[in-house]
Amino acid sequence: MKNIVLSSDKKKNFENNKFKPIKNVNILYKLVGENIKLYRKSMGLTINEFATLCNIKPSYLGNIERGERKPSLYVLQKIADKLNINTSDLFSEKKIKMTKKEILINGILAFIKDKPFKEKNKIFSIIKKL
Repeated sequence: MKNIVLSSDKKKNFENNKFKPIKNVNILYKLVGENIKLYRKSMGLTINEFATLCNIKPSYLGNIERGERKPSLYVLQKIADKLNINTSDLFSEKKIKMTKKEILINGILAFIKDKPFKEKNKIFSIIKKL
């Protein structure tokens, strides 16, 4: 059996992974909310449209985007799934850079993701004809 050795030097591990912990939880929730808003807007969706896609209340989504509510990991995962991104992307301090093509594709995927197979197939047929 192979042994795995983890370094006890936390600072070194953070430097190697370029991970910068955020000590103030409120700042973290504000960052997550800002990222959700940026991704949502880049897809051209209103709060109402996106909240409906995520099956959450628009007021709750607005509170999350402003950093006023602390969503569960389940809700964050649901939001990231509808945005077609990794949940970890919501915690990134890097500026979001997406091409118009990526934004369009993400918007289409978010729209059709939960549709029944027959509807997806119809949508695909229409797209192929274009």
